[in-house]
Amino acid sequence: MIVVEAHNGVQCAILNLQGRTYMPQTDCPFREGRRVACRACRLGSMYGSSISTRELTSEKMAMGWYLDGRVSAVIGTHTHIPTADTRVLPNGTAYQTDVGMTGPYHSVIGVDKDIILQRFLTQLPVRMEAARHGAELHAGDRQVDEATGRAVGIAGHGAVAKSNVAAELDQLAFQLTKRRHRAHQLAEAKFKSDAIVRFSA
Repeated sequence: MIVVEAHNGVQCAILNLQGRTYMPQTDCPFREGRRVACRACRLGSMYGSSISTRELTSEKMAMGWYLDGRVSAVIGTHTHIPTADTRVLPNGTAYQTDVGMTGPYHSVIGVDKDIILQRFLTQLPVRMEAARHGAELHAGDRQVDEATGRAVGIAGHGAVAKSNVAAELDQLAFQLTKRRHRAHQLAEAKFKSDAIVRFSA
């Protein structure tokens, strides 16, 4: 847990809770979340935000319901794709299953899409490389009542994408790189072919 001061001077506690699915040795995030939320209240933090890092959407949703009314927001991460379920739960906790990733969206969850397609098509291991185009920033925008610490609203996933012009330039640069690579392959193939002809002669 970290405690920071919001722009209005109110203390805000931020918790990062890791799920147990596929990681059974982790301490119970539900009990730990409740314990730390209570501690934050004792320390005088008005807002409490839980960042829920989990593999399964069901586990994140369960955490949202469990902490409803105990924290200002429960925001999920880890699965990279922003979900369309932003809402305020009945007891005043803003919730979103996954806020989405910050990174290149011309990709497969951040990895060069051609590499991932090769992996799916061949079922062979590949070396992962980060994609380089379509950078976006995704974040949640929550409104919280200063008097109670309860959420009164939550915006959509709030993607901030590059302008259309920048995206087009990215695409042109990518196409140019592919053409250069193809030209290099053709030149190399022709050189090998010429070498075979000369050797045969």
